[in-house]
Amino acid sequence: MKRVNFLAMLWSLIAAGCMPALADESSYPATVWAHERPEALTASIESNGSNLSVGQPILVKITLANNSDVGIQENVVNAWYMFSLRVLDARGAVAAPNVAPVHKVASSYLGRPGALWPGQTFVVPGETQDQFTNLEAWGYRLNQPGTYRIMAFQKLGNGAEVDSNTITIILH
Repeated sequence: MKRVNFLAMLWSLIAAGCMPALADESSYPATVWAHERPEALTASIESNGSNLSVGQPILVKITLANNSDVGIQENVVNAWYMFSLRVLDARGAVAAPNVAPVHKVASSYLGRPGALWPGQTFVVPGETQDQFTNLEAWGYRLNQPGTYRIMAFQKLGNGAEVDSNTITIILH
């Protein structure tokens, strides 16, 4: 059986930008799971552009921030697994997913719990090196000209939800 130096592996993930560096844990109180303190988390979403052409890939990046004074435990998974999307068309109607979701696993550390320390911001793992994920990962292919509003949300274990800001994308 091959032995793996866990600390060397962890440091290589941090150095590669795949995993947030952990703060000095001794200076923080015990951690709690996200569903215990949903108000502590803020999510934000951004896109690869606000004016895009029909057929051009629409990519989003989701960031999660801990605004509390305690560490928050999260399971680190791909953006499409950790968050859902609400997509609204120009009339404000909810758009339903219209293609089979295309999932790409982006990182080797997915599924492992990790702490988001007070004041820390974490970019949710995406499919590209800069952590963007195509809307098709959620089953959306926006192929009609118009204005779309997109929001990400995370459902937590107790029914609570962490909602992001809303972005607007105009397709022409």
